[in-house]
Amino acid sequence: MYFRNLLCSVNILLLSVVFLCATETEIMPLTAVKPGMKGIWKTVISGTTIEDFDLKVLNVAHNFIGPKRSVIICEAIDSRNMLIGPVAGMSGSPVYINEKLVGAYAYGYSWPKEQAIILVTPIEDMIELIDAFPIEPPTPNHRPILKTSNFLKKRQQTEHKYNKWQFTSENENTPDALVKSLLQPQPTPLFVSGVSEQTLNVFKAQLEYLGLHVMQAPIGNAPPDSKFKLEPGAPISAVLMNGDFNISVTGTVTYRKDDTILAFGHPFLKHGSANIPMAGAEIITIVQSVAQSFKLSNTGPLLGSIYQDRLTSIAGKIGPLPPLTTLSIHTRNLNGIERHFTGNLLEHPTLSPILTGIALMESLNSTLEAGERQTFTIDGYIYIDGFTPIKYREIASGPNGAFILTTEFQKKIGQLYDNAFVVPKVNRIDLTIGISDHWELSYLKEVRVGSRRIRAGSTIDLVLGLDHYHKEPTFHSVSIPVPKNLRSGDLLTVLIADAKEAERFDNLLDGYVSSFQDIIDNLSAGRSRGAIYLKLLKDKPGLRLEGENLYGLPPSVVEQFSSPANNIARQSITTMTLWEIAIPLSSQFQGQYAYPITLE
Repeated sequence: MYFRNLLCSVNILLLSVVFLCATETEIMPLTAVKPGMKGIWKTVISGTTIEDFDLKVLNVAHNFIGPKRSVIICEAIDSRNMLIGPVAGMSGSPVYINEKLVGAYAYGYSWPKEQAIILVTPIEDMIELIDAFPIEPPTPNHRPILKTSNFLKKRQQTEHKYNKWQFTSENENTPDALVKSLLQPQPTPLFVSGVSEQTLNVFKAQLEYLGLHVMQAPIGNAPPDSKFKLEPGAPISAVLMNGDFNISVTGTVTYRKDDTILAFGHPFLKHGSANIPMAGAEIITIVQSVAQSFKLSNTGPLLGSIYQDRLTSIAGKIGPLPPLTTLSIHTRNLNGIERHFTGNLLEHPTLSPILTGIALMESLNSTLEAGERQTFTIDGYIYIDGFTPIKYREIASGPNGAFILTTEFQKKIGQLYDNAFVVPKVNRIDLTIGISDHWELSYLKEVRVGSRRIRAGSTIDLVLGLDHYHKEPTFHSVSIPVPKNLRSGDLLTVLIADAKEAERFDNLLDGYVSSFQDIIDNLSAGRSRGAIYLKLLKDKPGLRLEGENLYGLPPSVVEQFSSPANNIARQSITTMTLWEIAIPLSSQFQGQYAYPITLE
């Protein structure tokens, strides 16, 4: 009996091994691919059912997308695909010859004429990602001393030079340029749902700069009980944002080994090491268009993360999800109408600020109570792992109020995500927006000064006159204390300023920071348009070193710090702030005035 049971166990084990070997994907090397061979590619054109489509090998092109990077040139011979042309979402569809995996349907010629030419990325080039690039979570990039503004400025200048060369290096009318414009990776446009064309137009240039072609599409969410198998031929989505705002791109799985998948057959964002949410999808239909056919899809639940985005493929891992930022935007108007928008977005130094800006602008403009002349106030918190929450308050009015509020918040979020010190974990962004259906604008009209005989220890008495849009003028009295330790003949300046001018004197806009904490401190101390800032300034030369103002330095020390060989972030300054106050307003304030004083 024991021997019989043992024999049964051995048989079961052998059958399991045979089954595993039978189901393991068999690879056809590129050297075995010959012209005239016929095969199939697998993809989904409706629902989640994988279908087969016939093709024929025409030839192999070497050194196509790079040195020793080949493609297999094929022709679709299935009548359903001959006239559609390249289909966005078909990237990565696995190609088989004699039931052996050859590669991924990845490139195609746009504007076909009764012919569908398919260019296939060899599977051998794609599988390299699994062995050569294991999963590695992003690590902080510690740079203890750095002038962030120069770092970003140099990078932007480099990018500008590259782009200038890229767009002017060849004549767009040459035959080579024409061929390159026609032969493209199978398009993977960024499908956006829940966002208006008005909002997308604002961010279109930023997204296209990153190589993303944006298309509005009714992206739906697949039913919660939907089952998605990320197997070769199945649709897969890279999700940049989900919730009330859906932004994702859909392609096709090429290869799977255990919980690791390869897809697309070409890069998505060209980010190298990545951490992009990955989801299953179901295809509603193929929208056939002469200019651009594409798969219309519903996105399923998140199933893992895309951890590599390279030249020949993307690689993903089913399992733990990447870190996400929860965005919550609550709007309310004076009539009590409220809206609440939520979403989760990937954490990325370039994309996260853009996605946040898209969601914020759409929240401002898409409500039913949107009007021609509006004022927006924004209050909120930004929660970052390991740091005190950043409180944010701002107001914007006038013809471009929504645009100003959005772009400035996007810029500040960008300082957090795209910094030179750490990879931050931004857990949550909570924003509450108040909307009034008229402009709230205030301007500095006049400044009345009390006694002009000012001594140390006395006060400077001012009356500020403000004009308001469609409202009566108002007046504000302020007494500025003059320090007792000043001397007769000292030169002072009373500065009355809006947020922009006050920040210029603070040097906050210059971005001199030596740590991530400095960035947080600068954002927390940021000025608001909804206040008048008064400063009492004294003429006194000094240096601003790594965010700190230093006065009264010996000439030898100043010379040492001013040397071009010194890499310390520095700036010459001419004044110091002796006193400051902010007068809050319920409107956006504009204007500045400087009043010079010589102490008696």
